[in-house]
Amino acid sequence: MNQSAMQHLTERLKAAKKTFRKWKKKYRKLKSRWLLADELKPKKRRALRKRMEKVRARYKDARKEYRQLRKQWKAHRKKTPPLYLEGPTPGSGPMPPEDLKDIPGIGPRLESLLHQSGILTLRQLAQTPVERLRELLQREGFAMHNPESWPRAARRLLGVKETNPSVDSLDGEKAE
Repeated sequence: MNQSAMQHLTERLKAAKKTFRKWKKKYRKLKSRWLLADELKPKKRRALRKRMEKVRARYKDARKEYRQLRKQWKAHRKKTPPLYLEGPTPGSGPMPPEDLKDIPGIGPRLESLLHQSGILTLRQLAQTPVERLRELLQREGFAMHNPESWPRAARRLLGVKETNPSVDSLDGEKAE
C-alpha cells in the first residue's frame, strides 16, 4: 500500500471514529432519559422508544464501520516499512550532545539523565522506543514524567515526516 492510500485510510478512520463517538453519545443520552421515562406519558414514552431505536441502529452501524476500518488500518500499518532517519548513526564517530530541552517535558535534569544513558542527539531520541524511555525514567526515579510524545517531538524537530502514523495521531494530533 502506498503512502497516499495509507493517509486516505487514516482520514477515513478518523471520520468514522468521530461519527461513532457522536452516535454513541446520543444513544447514551437517550438511554439515560429512557431510564427516567416512567414519569412520562405513554405517548411520549413510545416516541422516545422509537427515537432511541433509530439512534441505536445508527450507533451500531457506525461502530461496525469503525471497527472494520480500524482492522484494515492495523493490517496495512503492519505492512508499511518502519521510519528511518538519515544522518550519522550512533557509533560511527564521536557525537556531540545536542540540546534536548527543546522538546516539551524535558528540562535540564532529564536532559542530563538522557545524555548519561547514551541518548545524546535528537536522532537517537527519535529512534528510542517509548518503553525504554519509561524504564529509564522509572529506574532513575522520574516515573512521574510521561515520555510518550518525546520521540515524535524529536522527529518533528528533525523535520522528518512519519511514514506510518501512530495510533496516537488518530486522537486529534496530526503527524507533520
